[in-house]
Amino acid sequence: NRCQYCRLQKCLAMGMRSDNLVPARAMANLANALSQSNTLTQDENRNVSAPTRQTMSPAVQQQDTDPNQNLEEMTRLITEPGYDKAAVSEAVNAMTEALLGFAEDEAEPVREVPDNIITNTCFEVGLSDKPEVFNVYFICEVASRILFESVRWVRSIKTFEDLLDSTKIRLLTKSWPDLFVLGLAQAREDVSLSRIFECICAQFEQISTLERVAVTRVKQVTTTLSKVKEYVQALEKLELDDMEFALLKAIALFGSDQLSSSSDYLNLVTDQLVSQLRAHTKSRQQLSPESADCENRFSKLLLRLSPLRSVIPDVIEEIFFTGLIGNVQIDTVLPHILAMDAKEISIKG
Repeated sequence: NRCQYCRLQKCLAMGMRSDNLVPARAMANLANALSQSNTLTQDENRNVSAPTRQTMSPAVQQQDTDPNQNLEEMTRLITEPGYDKAAVSEAVNAMTEALLGFAEDEAEPVREVPDNIITNTCFEVGLSDKPEVFNVYFICEVASRILFESVRWVRSIKTFEDLLDSTKIRLLTKSWPDLFVLGLAQAREDVSLSRIFECICAQFEQISTLERVAVTRVKQVTTTLSKVKEYVQALEKLELDDMEFALLKAIALFGSDQLSSSSDYLNLVTDQLVSQLRAHTKSRQQLSPESADCENRFSKLLLRLSPLRSVIPDVIEEIFFTGLIGNVQIDTVLPHILAMDAKEISIKG
C-alpha cells in the first residue's frame, strides 16, 4: 500500500483534475429538468387543441414560471440554425460503437520494466526557412512536423515498441493532444509560436467578416488557445530541459490508458517513469542547490500534466490541421503513421 503522498503523485501523473467532479445537486437539477421536459411533451401531445394546460403537474407549472436554465440552453442548442444533425448523429454512433461495438483487446503481459525507460531526448522539428508572412499553410506545416516528430520520438522508446500494435494505437490516439501541446511548447522558439497565434487571430477575423463561423466556436477556439498559451508560458518559466520534456511526454503517453485490460503493465511503466522523473529532478537539484524551485520541482512538473486534459482535440485539429487533411480526424491518421518506416516518418515530417 502506498502512503497518501505517493498516491497523490500517482494521481497527478495520471492527469487528475478536481474540476471533473460534478456536484450531486447539479446532477439532481439536470435529472429533474429532463423529467419535467418529458412530462411537458406528453401533456402537449394529449392537449394539442386545448388553449391552456389545466391538468399540468405542479412541477411543470413551476417550470413555466421559472424555466430551468440548463434545459433552456439545451433546447436552444438543438433548435438553433447552426445545429448540425449529421455531426450529432456521427457522435451518437461513435458513442454506441465505443460502448457496445468492441470486444476487449488483448492484454499486455506483465513483464519487467527497465530502470531508465527514456534514453533518447532528441526532438527536432526541422523547419525550413520561416516565411516573412505566416499563413494557414505554414501553421499546418508546423503542426504536421510536430506530430510526425512526436510519433518518431515515441517509437524510439523501446518499451513502447515492445507493446502490442493495438496497445500502441490506443495509447497514441488517447494522448496525441498532450504530446502535441508539449511538443509545441518545446519547439516554441523554433516555430515562432507567438507569430502563429497572431496569424490564427488574423485568420478568424477574416472568416468572421464572411459570416462563416459561429460565435460559440470562436469562444471555444479562444478558450483553447488561451489554455495553450498559458501552458506554454508556465513551462517556459520552469525552464525544462530535454529530459524533463521527454519524461512528461512519456508519462502522458503511458498514463493515458489506465482502464483497459493492459492497465497492470502500463501502471508499472508509468510508476517507473515517475520515479525516473523524481531522480532526474533530484540530480538537477544537486547540480544547482542555490535554485529556489529545485526542492519542489518534481511536484511542479507533475502538476503541469493536469491542464493538458482540458484541451479539446477537435479544436486543435481545426486550428492546426484542417488546411492539411481537411475534416479527417487525427485518430484515423495515427495508425497509418505508426505503420510507416522510421526513416519515412522523418522524411514526411
